[in-house]
Amino acid sequence: MTVQTRDALDLADAYILSRVSAGGIGKGGNIDINAATLSLIDGAQLQTRTSEASGNQPAGRGDAGNVNVNVTGIVDIAGEKNGFPSGIRSQVNTGTVGNGGNITIDSGSFSLRDRAYLEASTFGQGNAGNVTVLAQDAVSLADSSIFSTVESGGVGKGGNIDINAATLSLIDGATLQTATRRASATAPAGQGDAGNVNVNITGIVDIAGEKNVTPSGIFSFVDTGTVGNGGNITINSGSFSLRDQTQLEATRWGTNTKGEIVLTANASTGTPHRNWQQSPVT
Repeated sequence: MTVQTRDALDLADAYILSRVSAGGIGKGGNIDINAATLSLIDGAQLQTRTSEASGNQPAGRGDAGNVNVNVTGIVDIAGEKNGFPSGIRSQVNTGTVGNGGNITIDSGSFSLRDRAYLEASTFGQGNAGNVTVLAQDAVSLADSSIFSTVESGGVGKGGNIDINAATLSLIDGATLQTATRRASATAPAGQGDAGNVNVNITGIVDIAGEKNVTPSGIFSFVDTGTVGNGGNITINSGSFSLRDQTQLEATRWGTNTKGEIVLTANASTGTPHRNWQQSPVT
């Protein structure tokens, strides 16, 4: 599915969906967006998925499609409606067999705010996709999240999060997160390594503030009862600021191996929460 325009593409309380339905076998189609600017607000979503069983139809079998966004100006994703946040998602659901799709955004600048999200996750048998954000200028997150996860019941490797931009701002509880989740009430703990978080910024990385007791930060963890290793967090930037009780954290519970945090910056303020090392600039 391809949407191409020379001007703005604006979605509000609407979605573009590509899926492998229950009973379906085969790879899901990609969603390709080419525009001057992209706005997703009021619960608007771009979504690819492989669907769980429904009625007398078994769960779908096949990879979810990729989401590719190429925008010369700003990508702005914000807000929610009736409990549904705006965002971009690629997911393989419970009982499915197949890998999640990758989410790739190439833009002039990128803004994610007001509970919006980017998500690549697996609840089935297959790997989660990677999330990549490339921006000529700023990447800004406020009260929002980018995550790639092996969820409860999932068996497979978590995807990586890669951010490449001039500046990166995480404020008001914004997070970058890779994880392998613990058991839920209906599904066993996830099995598989959490992905890595790689941040390459020519200017400043600024992480500050919290929202509803959730601190801003960058996290990689493998939860209680899971099977798999934690991912690494690697940050290369011109300068780095961590303030207002925000966190960089690579954590594991139980016998899993936790990841490492490596920070390379000309100047830095603040100390990551756990398990870090700072590399000198050469």
